[in-house]
Amino acid sequence: MTNNAPGSTPLKTAASVSTKPRAAVSLGTRDMTLLRDLLTHGAMLAEHIHALYFLGRSRRRMNQRLRQLLDARLIARRPLPLGLSGHLPFPAPGGIPWVFSLGNAGAPVVAAHLGWDLAEVRRLTRLGTPTAAAHTLEIVGLRLHAEEAVREWKLADSSVARLQFLPERLLRHGYQVRAPGGAWQKEVYKPDALLRIAFGDSAWRHYFAEIDLGHTSSREWETKAAIAIRYWKTGLFEKRYGAEDFLTLVCTTGERRRMQLCRTLVSRLGAEGAARFGLTTFAEVSSGLLSPIWHVPGLPHAVRLENWLPMSLATGGTSGRQPCDCV
Repeated sequence: MTNNAPGSTPLKTAASVSTKPRAAVSLGTRDMTLLRDLLTHGAMLAEHIHALYFLGRSRRRMNQRLRQLLDARLIARRPLPLGLSGHLPFPAPGGIPWVFSLGNAGAPVVAAHLGWDLAEVRRLTRLGTPTAAAHTLEIVGLRLHAEEAVREWKLADSSVARLQFLPERLLRHGYQVRAPGGAWQKEVYKPDALLRIAFGDSAWRHYFAEIDLGHTSSREWETKAAIAIRYWKTGLFEKRYGAEDFLTLVCTTGERRRMQLCRTLVSRLGAEGAARFGLTTFAEVSSGLLSPIWHVPGLPHAVRLENWLPMSLATGGTSGRQPCDCV
């Protein structure tokens, strides 16, 4: 028997599916949030959508709504590229897993909602290469793990944790910095995600996240890390986000790669700079993002995020900060 769920096996061949919307769809708050997030995250699997927007509801109900959005071309789907099955957060029920993205009819809706240029929104709906798709799905997977961990976190007095998650497309920040010779040069800080987490009644802590699939060279990582340090030292982060400091989380493929990145960070940034980075593996994240899984260069044991503070916040000072020479 064929499984006709939008999130599993195909309903028809690509050639037989009509491209005309069957009926107008009235969009509710959840629909708009899904459309917006499909744009800002890039793509999602059906399992992501169920966990993020239909939690506690049946998969059948989700599939019915996705079918309506598909028929209206508000969202689109394509088969998961070959070789990416390892990036599924859960086993795909029934057959071929699908990757969902914003559809042609959804682009003007979201562009108007966000106040973004329509041509840019249409450009962003392209999924890109299989490697880019894998990277995108891992970022969404990190969000899932973060939300699950925050729901489970509690103090002895029943205080809870809170989470705000922002993907790269909402974080990209272009600016100019003055080079050593005095000339201005363009620079872009574009982390893969930002996790704002508040533990109990404490203030929001900021963790930028980087997903590493093992394709980035040591030199590229050195550049990426140096930009992150400069983003803090020059005060650009504080100016943009209204907070004093942040840490960087790096999720990578395995222990060997994690140790290699650790050595790269220490070599490029020194011990103090490298200590602003916490590294872990995808396997460790799946065991609990708020567990002691973060390996900080210079520390003998992995730490929990709630117990790991930037040096400036731990000491109450602004050690290492420089006057902002950037625009």
